[in-house]
Amino acid sequence: MKITADTKLQHFQFIENVEPDKIYTVVSNHFGDENPYNYPNPFHYVKFQIERAPDTGRRHVQDFAVLKKQARVANYPEKAIIYVSKNFNRCAIHKDKCKCSYQELELDECSVCTQECCSQRTPARFDEENSGPFEFGRYHSSYRQNNQNNSDLNRK
Repeated sequence: MKITADTKLQHFQFIENVEPDKIYTVVSNHFGDENPYNYPNPFHYVKFQIERAPDTGRRHVQDFAVLKKQARVANYPEKAIIYVSKNFNRCAIHKDKCKCSYQELELDECSVCTQECCSQRTPARFDEENSGPFEFGRYHSSYRQNNQNNSDLNRK
């Protein structure tokens, strides 16, 4: 499937670099009892965490969301949810080819890393106490089926 600016699906994943500290407030306000915005909550589900970029040390947010209405989004929601709640970054040596576990300092299914380079991977979260992951709503695997149905319609 070719994704264009007109493609509309239900899931999306993004990185917020400019104002990562605002994400928690915005999302929690949407899910709160007293939504301060002048429009209804657009989300079914949101999961994110604040991370430190391994190369620069800069704070950013990794996020995955499911909207109630369609928008341009990711095709692999289960992988996106794992990615936005990762404990460790990829190996700096084999970054593009690394398949080590995001959750543990383990090789997992990685065929390019060694235990030595895998054990030197950096923590993904900015700090352990205040960086998440934060999760709002409940993810349903049926969202994936709806997303596939919508992408089938876009091809016609």
